Amino acid sequence: MVDESFSFRPGMGSLKAATRKKRGSGVRRKVSASAELPRNWAAFLHCADNKTELFHFLSTRVVSVHVSVDKQLFVTDGEHVLHSCAAVSPQLDPCSHEEVDTRIILHVAHAAHAGYSNVMI
Repeated sequence: MVDESFSFRPGMGSLKAATRKKRGSGVRRKVSASAELPRNWAAFLHCADNKTELFHFLSTRVVSVHVSVDKQLFVTDGEHVLHSCAAVSPQLDPCSHEEVDTRIILHVAHAAHAGYSNVMI
């Protein structure tokens, strides 16, 4: 028997979105530097808005970390790519790849095209 709740239907979004919807949702909490850490991370992460806000919070903090002038730091924030010191190439931003492994390949290809011979992931 086929579980049709997991089948992909055009216009429905990604397969991951269907899986998330089936899991249910958690309690919405505000994410900020002064907010208390959730006691139950699994329940916190069940709410898509919590994850979106947490990843935005973390990406903006990480990209502000000082890196030496001979290095570059790229961080994704939703469909956007943030860069530690300059404007991001149109080859990278926006990025609609949901899977991290395909995003990584795009970043490595961009670095190679820009002349870098070493990439740390």
